[in-house]
Amino acid sequence: MKRQSILNNIDVDLNHLEPKLKETVENDRKKRRKKKRKGNSKNSRIKIDRKEDCKVDPSELPADAQFKGYQTTIVQGLKIETDNVL
Repeated sequence: MKRQSILNNIDVDLNHLEPKLKETVENDRKKRRKKKRKGNSKNSRIKIDRKEDCKVDPSELPADAQFKGYQTTIVQGLKIETDNVL
């Protein structure tokens, strides 16, 4: 019962605990840490059907707008169409 109450209160001071219980509480803290996910990019596996350049009329931009380069972006959509055969 005492162990359970100590584990619930994670901010407890570990110096006064028995060595084995102290080790258990420290191990539980390590397990609760958030694990980082490995991010795999799917962009290399996506089949590109068409390329489209977005043109912007310079007159629509603010007077102090500066060109900062190009950025490639993949936009995915779902196309549903009928294919009726007689």
